[in-house]
Amino acid sequence: NETLKKNLSATRKIKIDNTAPKVKSITSRSSAGYYKKDASLLFMLEFSEDVTITGVEGLNMQFTHKNSDVNVKTAGSTATGSKYVLMTYNVAEGDNASPLEFGQLNASGVRVTDAAGNVLSGETLAVTTTPSFSGFEIDTTKPSAPSFGTWNPGKLVIADDGTSFTLYEAEPGATVEYSLDGGQNWLPYTDTEEVSITNNGSYQVTARQTDKAGNVSQEADVKTFIVNKGALFKRITASSRSGTYT
Repeated sequence: NETLKKNLSATRKIKIDNTAPKVKSITSRSSAGYYKKDASLLFMLEFSEDVTITGVEGLNMQFTHKNSDVNVKTAGSTATGSKYVLMTYNVAEGDNASPLEFGQLNASGVRVTDAAGNVLSGETLAVTTTPSFSGFEIDTTKPSAPSFGTWNPGKLVIADDGTSFTLYEAEPGATVEYSLDGGQNWLPYTDTEEVSITNNGSYQVTARQTDKAGNVSQEADVKTFIVNKGALFKRITASSRSGTYT
């Protein structure tokens, strides 16, 4: 009757919900940039509503790049709060992506249930807003060693102006360094700079570069030589007179 309807409407708020929860978004909690081996990136998955997750460890994000034909995925999903899941991507040797791109969200054995009992499950789950990780570069490849070009000082340098070299084959954006003592101490190298060595002494010149992700190249082949400037002879004297002798 009307009285009963009024009493129910005054004391109860009933919501009819027959819609399964959705994965609203996946965003990065790490800053964009370059990442090398052993780096860890953190991502946050958000559901459209409060949920209860069973088997959260089976939830992982798969990227489009592969490592030796094996799909690269996040590892270690952890539910936090009632709407969020944190996922960690540990960069391994051989992972390379430019940029990092979302592939799919795997959910084998995962069951997501909202307050009304609606269930979201499946081998993969759709994401309402496709994740974008533009600006995230995965680079585990060491750059090649810088080159001295054709520079070859030999074993002994006697010229008054010493010797000089220029480094080549630097990777764009890399930090290049050179050493005059076989790698014990390093000096910054400016692109296309000509380095002059004019002081007398023994030298072991080598070079290296570090790319944007922090990968360090092998050291260039060492150039070992001595700089000994100045006249080899100050004076030549003879006890005989000038003339022609046979």
